[in-house]
Amino acid sequence: GVEAIRLVLFEEKTMAIKRDSIDYDKIRRDHERLNETLAVSKRLVEQRSATSKEAEAQLEKLAADIREHFRDEETAGYFEQIETYAPRLYDRTEALRAEHAEMRKDVANMLQICREQPDAPPWDKLCAEMKKFLEMLATHEDKERDLLQEAYDEDIGDKD
Repeated sequence: GVEAIRLVLFEEKTMAIKRDSIDYDKIRRDHERLNETLAVSKRLVEQRSATSKEAEAQLEKLAADIREHFRDEETAGYFEQIETYAPRLYDRTEALRAEHAEMRKDVANMLQICREQPDAPPWDKLCAEMKKFLEMLATHEDKERDLLQEAYDEDIGDKD
C-alpha cells in the first residue's frame, strides 16, 4: 500500500552534490504532500463510495502532485547533477525519466476511467489501475534511491 511507498528524501548525506543549491525543506514538504495525496487517493479508490466527480477531483490532485514531483526531479537538477558527477549513470536517469512518462500516463488513464462513467467509476478497473500505479511508483522510488546512493558513494564520496 501507500505505506510501502518509500519516496526518496534527498538527505544531505545522499545529495552532497551541489549541496548549496538544494532546498531540503521544500523537498521534504513536497514529499509529505505527495504522500498525503497518495494516501487519500488510495483510500478513496479502496472505499468505492465516491462519485465519479469526487474520484476525478482527487485524481486530478494526484496528477498535479505527480507532475510537480517528477518535474522537480528532472529539471531541478537532481538528475542533471547525477549525470554531471557520474556520467556512467546517464542510462539509468534516462530510464527513470521514461518511467515518469509512463506513470503520468497511468494517472491520466485513471482519470479517463472516471470520466467515462458519470455516476460511479468501474471500481474494479480503477482499483487495479491504482494498485499497478502504486507498485510501479514504489519500485521507481527504490531505483532512484539506489541511483542516488550509488552516485554519492562511488563518485561523490571519493571526491570529498
